[in-house]
Amino acid sequence: MKRIRENDWLLIGKEEIRTYLRGPSDHKLKKWLEIGMPVYVECGEWVAHADNIEEFFKALTRRRARDIE
Repeated sequence: MKRIRENDWLLIGKEEIRTYLRGPSDHKLKKWLEIGMPVYVECGEWVAHADNIEEFFKALTRRRARDIE
């Protein structure tokens, strides 16, 4: 995925994570969190490492379609 800025491996805030993921809806974000998207939340602020999100989607898309609900 395209980087937001130089040295942007740390994504801070829900909107920055959403921008990194190319604007998914709240529903999609919630679904991805429910199935294990690596996001840390402290005092209501979302924090994620871009590489962890990349690895999450690599693993997720390795599944065959019939294995996914």
